[in-house]
Amino acid sequence: SSTLEQTETATSTLPIVEIPPPPAIVINEIAWAGTASKKSDDEWIELYSNATSTIDLTGWKILVDVNKEIKLSGAIPVGGYYLLERTKDNTVTDITADNIFTLAGGLNNNGARLRVVNSVGDVVDEVDASVGWFAGDKIKYRSMARRSTTVSGNDPNNWFSSQGLPAKGKADGGGVIYGSPKFSNYGYWLLKSPTFYYSDLLSADKVLTLTKANSPYVIDYSTQIPAGYTLKVESGVVLFGIDRVSYFSVAGNLVVDGVADAPIIFTSALDTNYVQTNLTSLTGSAGPGDWSRIQVEPGGNFTGSFVKFLYGGQKLKRNPGATLPPHLYSNIIHNYGGSVSLDNAEFSSSYFDSSADNEQYSALVYVEAPNGFNASTTVNNSNFNGGWRAIKTFRQGNGQKITTNLTGNTFQNFQNPDQLIKSTRDFVNQSEGVFNNNASDNINVDSWTMAQNYTLDAKTQYLFNFISVPADITLTIDPGVKIKLAKWGAI
Repeated sequence: SSTLEQTETATSTLPIVEIPPPPAIVINEIAWAGTASKKSDDEWIELYSNATSTIDLTGWKILVDVNKEIKLSGAIPVGGYYLLERTKDNTVTDITADNIFTLAGGLNNNGARLRVVNSVGDVVDEVDASVGWFAGDKIKYRSMARRSTTVSGNDPNNWFSSQGLPAKGKADGGGVIYGSPKFSNYGYWLLKSPTFYYSDLLSADKVLTLTKANSPYVIDYSTQIPAGYTLKVESGVVLFGIDRVSYFSVAGNLVVDGVADAPIIFTSALDTNYVQTNLTSLTGSAGPGDWSRIQVEPGGNFTGSFVKFLYGGQKLKRNPGATLPPHLYSNIIHNYGGSVSLDNAEFSSSYFDSSADNEQYSALVYVEAPNGFNASTTVNNSNFNGGWRAIKTFRQGNGQKITTNLTGNTFQNFQNPDQLIKSTRDFVNQSEGVFNNNASDNINVDSWTMAQNYTLDAKTQYLFNFISVPADITLTIDPGVKIKLAKWGAI
């Protein structure tokens, strides 16, 4: 018979290692070089709280090197920031300092050792950069920013040079700051003249990429993409306006490449679904018109996929002439002689103006062809949800051409009683559309002279003002096509 041998394995007891909690208060950012060449004394320091409750800073201090100290006061809340500005409270304008310090000689540009000491004399956090600062510079005066508040401040790899301009916080005199005073060291870059202020991040072929790691980004009053440059936006990125008039001006290329499970979001600063910190002057809840538009300039290009446009459309004022009243345009995309191509886009919660004076300029997508420039717009598989009019194209009889191609889109909840889409002098190629709960489903075409053969889509409802079919051109009207003619209208 066989013998069954039983082996008993001894279980060893592993020691339990307790991981110490992170420091309650850490040094999170140091602008050791000041804010500009003539503002080298305008140094600032930011603290961050890892604590689980508000900390009274009475009796706390920051020791600088051996014999200098900065006394702290006040309190710092859970997950909060504490800003120290040297000599005056406008070192960082439009952000109130928590502490004004006067440090004889300031922070040494060659390095320093900083220690946070609590009220009983314990060193809570230390940044020993006495042999040289770990990051930051005195060329663009970038701050030295901490990567992780739970990793040692003495680790040089735990620091980086700030790359972004803050949405809130400027240098004394109005200059820019590279840093993030009193908010996260990640994200919230202001897209102010991005090809200039972020020129060192441009690729060799003049492409600036907005990464998800630094999302969200803040659209400036006018974020310009010059001709010859490309702004590329990675999937999952969120962008919001610093003000209700914020917009993109695209003379170069704007490439917005989202994916189904990580779309790109253009939204309001007050949209708490996507924006955790409001660094703007906007207050209240997110609403239509919290940012303005994407304006594609003559020759510019805008391509996008899996992108959401939320709460946009704030009015743009344009003056047609000295003796005429201004026109107020309410658009999400204004294509002024450029090229727009969108796939799987969503337009929702948009501002519109239905007043008698301005309704003709109100459309989610507005297309014009100025002298010398044609305009093309292609939108596929997208959802146009709500507004006065979905699309309007208009050009003078200037020999230019507007090409509009729409396939597989859904149009719903529009309020214009006469038309959903309006086109003057050019046709709108629409197919496979879905129309729900609109005051009118009409595609209104005015003053169109056909230049090639065309077959009308059986699922589309047309309203024609005047259509000219020249000799040797064929207009085919299939069974089921619905056509309305306006008063005095004719084919």
